Amino acid sequence: MNIGLILSLLLINTICSVALVDTSKWVGAEYAPMQSSNEDWLYHYDAYADSIERELPIIKKVMQFTSLRVFLHSMIYETNSTLLLSNMERFLSVADYNNFTIGFVFFDDCWNHAGFSLEESCQPIKGVHNGCWAASPQNKDRTSVDRYEPYVTDIVSHFVSDSRIAWWEVFNEPNHLNKYSISLRLSGYNWIKSLSPLAPILSCWDENEGTDLNDHHQYNLPWGGEKNLVFLNLTGHMQGGLVTEAGARWY
Repeated sequence: MNIGLILSLLLINTICSVALVDTSKWVGAEYAPMQSSNEDWLYHYDAYADSIERELPIIKKVMQFTSLRVFLHSMIYETNSTLLLSNMERFLSVADYNNFTIGFVFFDDCWNHAGFSLEESCQPIKGVHNGCWAASPQNKDRTSVDRYEPYVTDIVSHFVSDSRIAWWEVFNEPNHLNKYSISLRLSGYNWIKSLSPLAPILSCWDENEGTDLNDHHQYNLPWGGEKNLVFLNLTGHMQGGLVTEAGARWY
């Protein structure tokens, strides 16, 4: 089973400043097929289809999860947008059959910012954490922010009223010191917001101008406290939110 299924947790019922969003039943984890090492499985979906159809019922039975967080990659869209949309539809059909809703992530600043390939499979390096995970977009492709408007709007438009979508997540863990990342996060939020999707829009970190909900990651102790507003759930004080990543690294 993908390690993300053990380390990640989604929770917390909320009151969003934009609209009431009940996330109390969003319990789950990040998902990628067991044999996948990065986001390229949504490009090579046929190679993973059997695994997906086998794994999702097991996850439901053993873990009782209700929602899964799934990372997209801008390179897949730019290589073959029709294929990506088709494969997202195939995955959503399997997820829905097994009573999962899905939160899709568009951009990510984590791990490898170069070397991602859809033609050559990355070989994991023993002892290296997330050695194959690819930032989206890759540094060489960060030519402009507007370049990625079609990627975001085409996908959201296709699924804009789809109840199988739990949320749209613009950016995972953007580098606060990277002006491009912060600009892309806000632009992505505005692009999606203009489409008025059924699902709320998220972005790390925590409360920020590019998110409807407090998108929190909790890997340290203590849980709760004044700095972790997502746990306080105070009406009028916070946007409401959920924990999209968590893990007991203190052990």
